[in-house]
Amino acid sequence: AGADMCDVCRLVGDEVVTVVEIDEESQGSDVGNRYPLSEFATYREALRTGEPVMVLDLLHDPGVSEADREDARRWGYRACLDIPLLSRGEPVGFVSLMNREPRGFARLDLVRGLAQVAGQAVANADLYERLQRTARRAQALSELAVELATVRDRRQVVETVARRLRELAGVSEVSVFIREGEVLRCAACACEGEPVAGIGPGDLTRYDHWPLTRAVLAGAGATAVANLADPRLDDEARAWLEAHGVRSYLVAPLVVEGETVGTIELTERSGQRRFGDDEVALVEAVGHVAGLALANADLFTGLEERNRETWLLNDIARRAASSLDVAEVVEATVSGLSELVPIDGYALVQFDGEGARLVAACEAFAGLEAAVPPSEPLRETLARERVVVREGPPPLSRVRHHVAAAGAAATAAVGLFDDEELVGALMLWSASPDAAARLEPRLLAGVGLHLSLALRNARLYQEIKDLHLSNLKGLSTALTAKDYYTVGHAARVAAYVSLLGEELGWEAATVERLRDAAYLHDIGKIGVSDRALLKQGPLNDEEWELMRQHPVLSAEIVAPLFPPEFVAAVRHHHERWDGTGYPDGLAGEAIPEYARAFAVADAYDAMSLQRPYRAAR
Repeated sequence: AGADMCDVCRLVGDEVVTVVEIDEESQGSDVGNRYPLSEFATYREALRTGEPVMVLDLLHDPGVSEADREDARRWGYRACLDIPLLSRGEPVGFVSLMNREPRGFARLDLVRGLAQVAGQAVANADLYERLQRTARRAQALSELAVELATVRDRRQVVETVARRLRELAGVSEVSVFIREGEVLRCAACACEGEPVAGIGPGDLTRYDHWPLTRAVLAGAGATAVANLADPRLDDEARAWLEAHGVRSYLVAPLVVEGETVGTIELTERSGQRRFGDDEVALVEAVGHVAGLALANADLFTGLEERNRETWLLNDIARRAASSLDVAEVVEATVSGLSELVPIDGYALVQFDGEGARLVAACEAFAGLEAAVPPSEPLRETLARERVVVREGPPPLSRVRHHVAAAGAAATAAVGLFDDEELVGALMLWSASPDAAARLEPRLLAGVGLHLSLALRNARLYQEIKDLHLSNLKGLSTALTAKDYYTVGHAARVAAYVSLLGEELGWEAATVERLRDAAYLHDIGKIGVSDRALLKQGPLNDEEWELMRQHPVLSAEIVAPLFPPEFVAAVRHHHERWDGTGYPDGLAGEAIPEYARAFAVADAYDAMSLQRPYRAAR
């Protein structure tokens, strides 16, 4: 064609991109530059007609645009021939021939034929490039999916997505947002240096003034902003972006099981950037892969929580079945719950008619009175709903105003039932701000079921113990009734021990239990023959040896009814300070304190009563 210059351009959307340039005299390169198609009259006419467009003098032809003239002056040509490149009838680009002087072009038929070949070549190159981009995108997604497949934590999922996507896209910043009502919380951010103000991890932002974000959250799909002149931006959004140095950005949906739960946002601050269709498609695909990883992380976390909850409930059931100490079971239960939710305090109250009593509580309430005023609204609500979780301190007056519970951010009340009758409540409270959301009613209902069983077992056991104690008292009374001189001995010793304990300042509950144990201190004499028990004179050696065994037998009989220190008092009530007593010959401080009290009471009663073989002293 005898042309001085030649350019081959691709048509990319509404832009023309130079891919080949032939000009031996040029001092620069136009390869890679993009130009708006709408600004060049010769290109538009060639597209409209599908025929070559020749202009012999671009500087003076009235039919060309100012952009045509500016390009001619810039690169030093006067005449041009723009030939559309077609593939299957669709335009894919242009071949532009240019002369430095205003003259025509030769061999136009040949040029047109070569242009047809070039058109197919450009189309093939486009296809190959698209396939390559698709392959790269598939590989990138596959690698990301493989990496996320091993991640079981939500935070790690979003951090990995942000980091990898920034590496793939080569942008200034990538942020992942999770929707929380009317706001978005930044869950992760990967960037150069400091993130854009207001979108760092943990920051909240309202999306009502971000039209593109609203559209994405509503299901519109990924969208990109190449520059701040985009008409889809409102003035408020445009001003914010300008103030923070954002030149371009892309927003894509984060989709979990078909629901848009947040956004993935790519921000460019180094300059304007036009995100290609393949880049938009990649980010959108990442949003779905990330959503699947989040769903898997939630599933794994849920399974872990269920396993921990199951283990906890099984452990509570085991303790409830193996221990009759309600305080011990409650302490272990709260300790297990604290591994799932931070628990700062607890109290278990048992309802008794119109009142209530404190059965077990954390150490902070060691000085709290046992009696706790009942809360009628609480009892009514628990009877109906079984579990109540609310913000604030526990609704028990003396507990509520106690310094240990004053800072409670959330409280859970768990009803305890016996044959569908509300018999008590476990109060839990926590200072953690999110405790109300983490105190799961379903789990607490299971805890309440097992604690109800523990409370019921303790009550039944106590009833059996009381019955057994009553029977033994009756047997002790019958035993002492055989001998006129021992009638009432057990009752008197029990009374003396009670008086002595009160004088020594022992707790009322301890004194009451000791009185019962003292009543049975001689129950072991049931194993001693009547010949020795009722003998009118002194006992011989054989009879004394038999008599000295009665404290051992007494201790064995009462062991199921009392704690070890009370049983020891029964066993050692015949020990002497100088070590001459029986059955173990203990001396001094080695004799348990309660046993010393029993010995004093027993000796006092023995000395104050006249016997056949000696007078009272």
